[in-house]
Amino acid sequence: MTVAESVDQALGSMRRLLVDVLGAEEPGWLHAAADQWGRPVELPPARVVVPIWRDPWMVVGSGTFSGDLVSRLG
Repeated sequence: MTVAESVDQALGSMRRLLVDVLGAEEPGWLHAAADQWGRPVELPPARVVVPIWRDPWMVVGSGTFSGDLVSRLG
């Protein structure tokens, strides 16, 4: 079981699964993804609403993987 409330947590979870559990070498794409997603956002922050469901209306919130992903996209 994993809990991923951020991009960093999701990448760390994938690394643990591949390296610690399966005994594989860390793939280059995983290291590259961590490097790319670890960079600071270069765009000015914006306030947005990201709907994810309609009946009832629900939106992406902070403290979630989706919220972290949206904030990293600027």
